[in-house]
Parts: sequence; structure tokens; C-alpha cells
Amino acid sequence: FNVNLESAKMSRTLTGKVGRIKMKLDPGEYVMKVIIPGYRWKKIKLVLKPGETRAFRVGLEKKISKEELGREKEFDSNFVDGVTAYNNGKYKNAMTYLEKCLMMKPGHKDATAYYEKARNAFIIQFDKLKAAAEVLERKGDYEGALTKYQELLTIDPTNTDVLAKLDELTKKLKEKAKPKKPKKPPAPGVTGKDIDTWYKAGLNHFSRGNYKKAVSMFEKVLRYRPGHSGAQKYLSKSRSRLKALGEY
Repeated sequence: FNVNLESAKMSRTLTGKVGRIKMKLDPGEYVMKVIIPGYRWKKIKLVLKPGETRAFRVGLEKKISKEELGREKEFDSNFVDGVTAYNNGKYKNAMTYLEKCLMMKPGHKDATAYYEKARNAFIIQFDKLKAAAEVLERKGDYEGALTKYQELLTIDPTNTDVLAKLDELTKKLKEKAKPKKPKKPPAPGVTGKDIDTWYKAGLNHFSRGNYKKAVSMFEKVLRYRPGHSGAQKYLSKSRSRLKALGEY
């Protein structure tokens, strides 16, 4: 290292190895400049009185290259952004910034501590919202569940499970919104009274020679009551008459 001494009466340079150096100087005012390669030099103003002994401990800052200075600024920026995001409850963002810090300075004490706090807070925040969304979905409240999953997406935008769930719930809501087709009213039940009415109508058509209409009525009776003997008998007669007339 070099130590440059300047006063009104003299200018002197001392050279030595890093460590201690002793100098004997006359009383007076001096400017001492300490220079070590790779470090920022430092000036010290020294006023020495007669018979006085002075001791100095000089610490120099290491010189930083432009690249190193840029990395330091980037680290500081990410760290500040990470802590700010953590304090604002944006834990996922905080984790992203602090991960960048730890990639630049692995094991950095403060960055590691804040990263762990942000990660734990994020897990609690995420699980709480997800549980609320699942409860709403089980109750069939798809709109409420969709809102909760959208909140999850704001704190974890790249979560593929959340994105898939949003898509699923959106489809369910669209399906729910479709107008339902009205159900066809059930066919009225056939009563014994209906059977008698059709049978009598068939007999009336038979007696009037309307054999085709008679066949239709007797077939209707037998469709609902296959064992109806009267309908079986007159259906056979009606068909025979139609054959005789060449109409069957």
C-alpha cells in the first residue's frame, strides 16, 4: 500500500505491506492519503502537536466494478420490492422478488428470512380461499365458488389447477343458464270406463256396417285390455265382413 503525506513544508510517499505502519513526524498539519490497490483511497487530516503520539485505524471500501454495482442495485431493488409486497399481503409476488435475490446471493440471511415468511403466509392465504371455494361449490353456489377461484387467481396467476377449475365452473354456469325443455305431460291413464266407451263405439260401428271403424275401436280396446273377449269376437267378425266385401 502507499501512504502519501503532504504538509506546507514537505510531500512524502511511504510504501509497505497491508498491516501497520509507524511514522515519526514533526509537529504540524498534514494530509494523509492511504492508497491500496482495489480499494477506494481515503484522505485524513492530521494535526500533530509537540510530543504527541497518534494512532489511526483506517478502513477502506473495496472498489466495485460497474457490473458488480449493477448487480448490487438489482439485488437491493428486488429486496425492497419483495419486502413491500410482503407487507401489502401480496405474498406470491414477494416470493418471486425474493427468489431473484437468493439466486443472486444464495443464503442471504434477510432475503431467506423474508422468503420463508412470505411462503408460509401464502400457503395459509391460498388454502383458506380454496377451502371457501370448495364449500360453495358443494352447495351448488357456482357463482360464489367462481368468485373465490378468481380471487385465488389474483394471488397465484399461473396456477393451472385454479385455471382448470375456473373453466369447469364457467361451463357449469352456462349449462345451468340454459332454458330447460318443458317435460311432456304424462299420458292420461286408461280407465275401465274408457274401455267400455270404445267397446260400445265399436259395436255401434259394427251394427251400422262401418267395419273399418269397428276394427279400429276393437283394436284399441285390445291394446289396453288384451283379454277382452267381446272385443276379440267382434274384431274377428269385423275383419271377416271386410274380407267378404273385398276391403281387407
